[in-house]
Amino acid sequence: MGTPPAAQVTGLNQQTWSDSIDQVSADVRQAFSGLSLAQLNWKPSPRVWSIAQCLHHLLVTNRSYGPKFTQLMEGRGPAKFWTALPGWAKLWGRLIYYSVKPGTSRFFPAPTLFRPEAQPLDPAVLQEFLDEQELLKSWLARLEHLDFERSYISSPINPLVMYSLSDAFRILVTHERLHFLQASRVLATNPLRSHVE
Repeated sequence: MGTPPAAQVTGLNQQTWSDSIDQVSADVRQAFSGLSLAQLNWKPSPRVWSIAQCLHHLLVTNRSYGPKFTQLMEGRGPAKFWTALPGWAKLWGRLIYYSVKPGTSRFFPAPTLFRPEAQPLDPAVLQEFLDEQELLKSWLARLEHLDFERSYISSPINPLVMYSLSDAFRILVTHERLHFLQASRVLATNPLRSHVE
């Protein structure tokens, strides 16, 4: 069998990413809908995020990519000097992907830009996260005319860190699963959990 055309591969990946976004949304609804303010904001220790903070972290992270996607659509991606460096974008894509992959043995603290608010969060953060999920899916559709493997964006954190559009979505959906699992572990140890079961 020959190698599938790039557009076909991108199309398959887009469907996989869209399905993953939908699955995380469904899992979040099932696991956390109906929780009280206290349950959403409960923390097993001061150093561990609450469920609400996990959702807020995902919300602000995903939202920060909107301007990057807009720049790409307007032809204002990273400087070609950097994307032309052999292996530069691929290296960063791989490093960041493995840093957010569930089960990773290394802990990387969230950049300041992506850290959730410290004070108790309103239960509305759950719906805000779900709304942002739909927006993330809409970006997939709006960007579908691009070659995801040869289109690049810079990180919202550092303009010298860049990766392909394909790696960007792979990182985002993997990152969502990582923190959904984190929030689920918090719920499993929450002494208030029995009050809604």
